[in-house]
Amino acid sequence: MRLFKNTFLLLALLSQIVLAQNWNGTWKTNFGEVRLYTIGNYVVGDYGKEGLILGEKRFDLLQGVFTNPAYKRSGFFTFQDLGGSKFRGSYRWKKDGQLQDWNGDRVSAVVPRLSNFHNIGFTPQRQQGGERFSGVYNSSFGQLKLRTQDNFLIGDYGAKGILVGAWDRNNFAGHFSNNGRLGWFRFYFTPSGDFSRGEWGWFPKEKTGQWTLSKVNSVEPTLAQVVPADLSHSGSIQTEKVEPARPQPGNQTANQNNSTSAPTGYRDKFRLHTDSRFNKNKAETIAAMQQHVQWISQVNDNQVKTSLTTAEFTLENNGQLITSKADGKLAFLTTDRLRSYVAVKGNDVVVCFRGSKAASEGLEKLRGKTLLNGIVSDALAVPVLLDFVTPASLASDQAMDVKVHYGFREAYGRLRPRIIAALSKPQYRGKNLYVFGHSLGGAQATLCGLDVALNLPGQFRNEVVIVSGSPRVGGADLKQLCDRVMPNMYRMELKGDIVTMIPPASGPYLHVGNLVHMDKEGTLISPADISKKPRNVRLGIHSNETYYNAAQSFWVKAQSSNFFAGKANYCREANRAEREESFGNRLENLKFWK
Repeated sequence: MRLFKNTFLLLALLSQIVLAQNWNGTWKTNFGEVRLYTIGNYVVGDYGKEGLILGEKRFDLLQGVFTNPAYKRSGFFTFQDLGGSKFRGSYRWKKDGQLQDWNGDRVSAVVPRLSNFHNIGFTPQRQQGGERFSGVYNSSFGQLKLRTQDNFLIGDYGAKGILVGAWDRNNFAGHFSNNGRLGWFRFYFTPSGDFSRGEWGWFPKEKTGQWTLSKVNSVEPTLAQVVPADLSHSGSIQTEKVEPARPQPGNQTANQNNSTSAPTGYRDKFRLHTDSRFNKNKAETIAAMQQHVQWISQVNDNQVKTSLTTAEFTLENNGQLITSKADGKLAFLTTDRLRSYVAVKGNDVVVCFRGSKAASEGLEKLRGKTLLNGIVSDALAVPVLLDFVTPASLASDQAMDVKVHYGFREAYGRLRPRIIAALSKPQYRGKNLYVFGHSLGGAQATLCGLDVALNLPGQFRNEVVIVSGSPRVGGADLKQLCDRVMPNMYRMELKGDIVTMIPPASGPYLHVGNLVHMDKEGTLISPADISKKPRNVRLGIHSNETYYNAAQSFWVKAQSSNFFAGKANYCREANRAEREESFGNRLENLKFWK
């Protein structure tokens, strides 16, 4: 049976390796012809008669920025691949939150001729040495990060916008965006790759100026603004106020129906809300939770810190992540350490826990115990008392005898001292607390939220706990306690995720929190259709990337004015259906795991 479990997990991990969509070709869309060309993980192209496109691939999504000189504006878009021949998508203008549909059909997979970069047009060509212009540059308008390949220049600068251009004999020419406003640029380089001079202007060339670059290094940079945070920044080269408008990206009328594709935005696009009801605000906070999970799941600590800084969060714990070795009985985590952070932005304090493994790190080496059989092993699944409950704890009379999974208690316990020390600081009193986590991190977040509710009562104005893909943490006594002291706790699950089915609901283990059950496309599952039977397991559904994409799509669906109609009791009904399903299949669950 152990061999079966390991083989099962290996298949699940293999299924999480998703081949990136090749977006090359010509697409017929409701805004005219779109022509796209793939450069590594980026896609560049043009549409209609004037616009340019720069996007970044994320599994089946293409997200990025489009420019429209006719309206002197730029906007954000998301295209979702529907099998290679179609995409469904949405767009919105910068600083205008109204989403509109942008859908297309591929009419040719041949590398297209691009006509909007230069008047003469050109076909992308691979060239040797084109990367010599790549690097980080200081400039008169902030730091630029530029990548060049196949006659294209793509990049971003400061927190202002993106640049996308093409080689035109001895210079790169194209468009830049600046907080929604649109301009043109030309950068001239010597044959050896040194910058010579640069110029820029607003459309329609009403103002021009010089743009001087000084190369800092030649390392090919990561671009942070291709899928940007929709924030307003100071220090822009824009000097004139742009009046709001709502033109369509092209000369046709957009479909006014609400889009069901994933939303655009980057990193801290999703706002945090304290509303305890199941509504549009809760959908956005669920999406924000999965964004934080993406950050904490990055490969190294510096990437996590950079993401938080870009989103204007301040990292607690002296600017460090909170980590611990995962050795001894916790070796089943198959990662070198446990990881979390406490980050602050305005009136919001966020605690986020990493899952068992970041999918971006590739396949886990199946040494020792895996996550699945580690959770259900006799040594770790034994229920033990909560060790952070004291006579001084809130509701101590109810909490003293509550038991939880030994492995989860120990995993949280290794991080707890520094987390509680950070959250106890007087400057955070009266702020809003959000506790997030995925997979194993979801179990840790559940215990952390309970810990704060019991031992730091009154420290925070509101406490919101949201987890995803979490295993069961404790039994009926834990559920009763959490319902009492953590009423604003939600649990996102994807249909068929095996981790949400363990430890088995036979004997002590039950889920806690308000259930939000959906498929990987972000469509809510009716309570009548909820199934936790092992035979309905879907491989490859557990990764935080899959949950992230589903949470984005769910948030966009929630924008519909009637989305929550008749769903006021959805979470309560979903919880009841899940419990009835689990206990009704007790023997089947036992047989599956023994």
